[in-house]
Amino acid sequence: AEMEPLSTTAQKARASRKLMLVSILKTFGCYSSVYFIRTATFKLYTIQDWRNEMKITIFGATGSLGTEILQQALEQGHEVTVLVRNAKSLPVQYRDKIAVYQGNALNPADVKQALPEGTEAVLFAMGILKDPQHGVCTRATQIIIDAMREANIKRFVYCSGANAATELDQVTFGSRLLAFIGRKLMPEVALDKITQYDYLLQQKDIDWIGVRPAIMKKGPKTGEYRFGFDKYGLRSVIRFSDCAELMLKLLNDQQWVHRAAVVQY
Repeated sequence: AEMEPLSTTAQKARASRKLMLVSILKTFGCYSSVYFIRTATFKLYTIQDWRNEMKITIFGATGSLGTEILQQALEQGHEVTVLVRNAKSLPVQYRDKIAVYQGNALNPADVKQALPEGTEAVLFAMGILKDPQHGVCTRATQIIIDAMREANIKRFVYCSGANAATELDQVTFGSRLLAFIGRKLMPEVALDKITQYDYLLQQKDIDWIGVRPAIMKKGPKTGEYRFGFDKYGLRSVIRFSDCAELMLKLLNDQQWVHRAAVVQY
């Protein structure tokens, strides 16, 4: 028999491995028909050059998530700028390693100065405020996106919430219950996250990516989690440290642009 070309043989081998992995993922409930490997543990999904050093700006750098992003960004060698309402809220050990601007993300002039020349990406970690204002995340996002356009910055990675459902979500009793509780306990926040996503859907010229945790907690980074459109609910937990790692990984990713997926263990 005539030997098949090496390229064809390699293609068949890859197809066989893919079918085997699909079977494994289905067995453990990690497979989604929408996104293949990307819904499994992140280690199975290789992001090319995600560790490249970049010049980035972080909004919300003093919160639990923002502090984790800041720490990991510096560890990875990124050049970091932050906009904070009170510079004294920043951890002391980071203040002389970053460019700090004191201001308000709802003030266009403050936002513009926090995007110095050469900025390549923005990370948005603004969350629940002690004195939540109506639509603060949506309004801040609009102002930031306008400033990004003016500065020719394309990449925007933001943290939202699982309740900001998308058309690719798997709707289950658990996801409905989570949404119901969110609307009852924090109606302003829940609506804000939804309108933020609706706004970003219209921003086709910006390479935005959303990360949607359900329940977040503190703890050391594990480096293993699922990111995609798997089922989620009240047991869907992620640590701030792992969510921060994921957001930094997405700085250079192209496959998740214009998607907002759920991150969970």
